Order: sequence, then C-alpha cells, then structure tokens
Amino acid sequence: MSRRWKDGVCILADWCEQGLKTVAVTQNLEFNGPVGRLLAAAMLGLAENEMEYRRERQTAGIEQAKKKGIYKGRKQMTTRSKPKRAVQFRTKGITVGEISQALGVSERTVFRYLGREAA
Repeated sequence: MSRRWKDGVCILADWCEQGLKTVAVTQNLEFNGPVGRLLAAAMLGLAENEMEYRRERQTAGIEQAKKKGIYKGRKQMTTRSKPKRAVQFRTKGITVGEISQALGVSERTVFRYLGREAA
C-alpha cells in the first residue's frame, strides 16, 4: 500500500472516507473500523521499521565490502561525446527514439542530453 507509515495511514483514511471497504483478503482482516485502522497502523509501522533496518544492514554490508575491496560502486558511464552527438542527430531531424537506439542510451537520457546542450 505504501512505503511509509504516514503515507499508508493517510491512504487508508482517504479510502475509508470515500466509503471503500478495505480488506486484507488472505489474512481476513477488515481495516474500516477503529480496531481495523489501529491494526493497519501497527502493521504499517512494523513494515516501515523493517525497511529501515534492512537499509541499515545493507549500508553496513556495503561498508564492509568496501573495506575488503570487493565493492567499488557503480561504474561511471562516459558521456563526453554523446550529448553533442545527440544534438547533432536532433538538428538533422532524427527522432528521440532513433537517437536513443543509435547512442545505446534510454530516451530519458537523450532528453537530458538535449536539455543540457540547450542550456
């Protein structure tokens, strides 16, 4: 439903105000009444807590791997000539989709390249 306790509670409250019946089918729980909302808030809080613990464990694992020299991070991509080539292609009337295929990057990256050169 959400990744944060606050967001989940707000979404559930909105649904209840709209008159939607909110049910966890596999657990046979209804979240519309006061007890159901309390239970949903507790479950959302536990889920957010677990997500934060997982993030802490992941960060600790990455730090240990860096100390051992195993984890070096994401490899940097070279963009030296690609933005200029994207602009050249675009001035020739080539579409963004065709430019992305030619350069081997996503369309979103092509839009970034075109915006960077325009600025």
